[in-house]
Amino acid sequence: MIRAGSILRLEVSDIAPGGVGVAQEGGLRFFVRGGLPGDVVEAQVVKRERGRIEAVVVRRMHSEIKRIAPPCRHFSICGGCRWQDLDYRDQLALKKGIVQHCFREAGLDEGLVEDALGAEEAFFYRNKMDFSFGVNEAGALTLGLHCKGNLEPPLDTGPSAPTRGRRMMSTEFPSSPEGAYRGKDRQEVEAQGHAPVFDVEECLLQSPLSNRIVRAVRDFLKGRDLRPYDPEARTGLLRSLVVREGKRTGEVLVNLVTAEGEPGLTPLGEALGGMFPEVKGVVLSVNRRRSKNALPETEEALAGEGQIVERVGGLAFGVSPASFFQVNTRQAERLYDLAVQLCGLTGRERVLDLYCGTGTLSLLTARRVASVTGVEAVAQAVEDARGNAARNRVENCRFLCGDVLRVLPDLTRAGERFEAVTVNPPRAGVYRAAIQAICALRPGRIVYVSCNPETLARDVPRFWAGGYRLGRVQPVDLFPHTPHCEVVAQMTREA
Repeated sequence: MIRAGSILRLEVSDIAPGGVGVAQEGGLRFFVRGGLPGDVVEAQVVKRERGRIEAVVVRRMHSEIKRIAPPCRHFSICGGCRWQDLDYRDQLALKKGIVQHCFREAGLDEGLVEDALGAEEAFFYRNKMDFSFGVNEAGALTLGLHCKGNLEPPLDTGPSAPTRGRRMMSTEFPSSPEGAYRGKDRQEVEAQGHAPVFDVEECLLQSPLSNRIVRAVRDFLKGRDLRPYDPEARTGLLRSLVVREGKRTGEVLVNLVTAEGEPGLTPLGEALGGMFPEVKGVVLSVNRRRSKNALPETEEALAGEGQIVERVGGLAFGVSPASFFQVNTRQAERLYDLAVQLCGLTGRERVLDLYCGTGTLSLLTARRVASVTGVEAVAQAVEDARGNAARNRVENCRFLCGDVLRVLPDLTRAGERFEAVTVNPPRAGVYRAAIQAICALRPGRIVYVSCNPETLARDVPRFWAGGYRLGRVQPVDLFPHTPHCEVVAQMTREA
């Protein structure tokens, strides 16, 4: 009888979303945290419910994928980029494998999935990092990232558990919860619930400048007897620090998020502005809700301006604290260029861009078509999109604020026609009714930009039912050293 606590010998043969290994044994399927295809492991069952059995590696006896020494000093404790001990080429192969797994599960042709488009820069690529506040064992304030989850027992990687390459660290990462705002990031640093926060000295995903800013903020706040926010007790003040950096412009925006307003924080803005000329603004955001991911209720500029500018594809975009903006500027350019290419444009098309956010894809597409209509439910994002259109003097692009399920029927009733539709939904994917409404518009091409291959694979058959055939499926890696990537899928209306 297999129950929680059982130890089994498993051969991992596949990989599922979240970078979780998949093994088959005795007619049962196991999802193995810490396992990769080709691994032979001893794994402990940690959960069994509704036919799903979850396990975690306790001893690795053989590995086909070589583990390497991670360059980050924090890798052994950090709950962040859990694939830093894999060669980047192996990471890309695994990301393709995750998309193929999702397609097989949905009964789709996995042969359509192309090799993942890798990043030229696997380190220092992030234009945004989200850091948390906590306390250490001595009760002192910490500012950094969450430690690894403690759900797994230690790995035995001694002589009886040979691996190819370096010995593994003492713990493995569990799969982590999804991110929040639009779900694009799968939670920036893979925070494991309420795991402790350690002081980050150097994160290799953000620039050296951003690392120096984090250290400066930590040193400033430690001397002021301020406490981190406790969502259970609803006490404390400090919630998070977000550093945004324009990779093309060099401009930096520092956003401190607290549970209450705090007049005593004004000197922080002055101090950062004096220390770092790249810092164009320091913003204090107040979020009184329990959820860390709730949009702030108020924002106040402690110094400078509340927005910076970043350039993508030759256009300038304003980025404010609440803006959704892809965290990898260089790979976002490649992602959007691919999406525009797959629309098969001739220059005369009318394009509908659904879930358009702050209008990045809409405005990049507008340069190559007759007109673009962007639709977004978040009012602040629509305001930003209209501002970006004005900033770039794009006049053939309009933005509508409203839920896709409401706006699409309005467009149909108005008799509007579109030759191409792009969709870039949150992780939950596209509602069935929205897919039916998109198909009712009868565009020639639909390009689906997905941050979740599971919901993409779920949605594709629904587009089939509406008369669309799947073409290219291209994974694009915006998140090196994590199991996550974007996927661009092209669908064409059948004659």
